[in-house]
Amino acid sequence: MKAAYREIYGGAEVLEWREIPTPEPSANEVRVKVVYTSVNRADSEVVMGNYWLFRLFTGLFRPKYPVPGADVCGIIDKIGAGVTQFQVGDRVVGLNDNSHPTQVEYSVWPEKSSLRKIPSEVSFKDIIACAEGGYYTLNFINKVNMKTGDRVMVNGGTGAIGSSAIQILKQMGCTVVATRGPSTSSSFGA
Repeated sequence: MKAAYREIYGGAEVLEWREIPTPEPSANEVRVKVVYTSVNRADSEVVMGNYWLFRLFTGLFRPKYPVPGADVCGIIDKIGAGVTQFQVGDRVVGLNDNSHPTQVEYSVWPEKSSLRKIPSEVSFKDIIACAEGGYYTLNFINKVNMKTGDRVMVNGGTGAIGSSAIQILKQMGCTVVATRGPSTSSSFGA
C-alpha cells in the first residue's frame, strides 16, 4: 500500500510516497480503508520534530513512527478475532497519538480506541474536518461537566479546538465568549 513516509525530522520536503506492507488486524483489532485523513497541527509538529519533549515519545533522533497521521475516517474492511463492536462495512472516524499511522491506504486500530461509527447522513469530508478539534473539545467539556445556561470563555476561538468548542457549547445552550485574532473569525458564531 502507499504511505506518506519519512526517515528524518523536517518539513514537508522530508515526506515521500512509499510502498509499505498492508497491515493485517490481529485479535481485537480492525483495519480501516482510509477515505480521508487530515494534516493537523499535531501532525505537523510530529513530522518536524521541533519540540524535544515530543521526541521522548516520537523518537529522539529519528522518527519512531515513520508514517505520520493522527486522525482517520474510512470504512472497516477487515476485523480480527474477538471484535464485537464493529463489522466489515462500518463507516468510522478516529483520533490517536500517532501510534496507528493514518496517512496510509489502510490503518489498523484496536477495537477499544477512539474509533467511532459515523452516521450514514454525515459525509467523510465533513467528519474529518472536525475530528481533532471536536475530539479534544468533547474531552475537555466532559471533564468540567458543562450544562445549559453556563457562561463559558473560549480562549482562542479560531483554531480547530476553539471553533469546535464554540459550536458544541452553543449547541448545549451555553453562553459563549471567545477571544480571537483576525477579524474574519467572527463568522464562527461567538
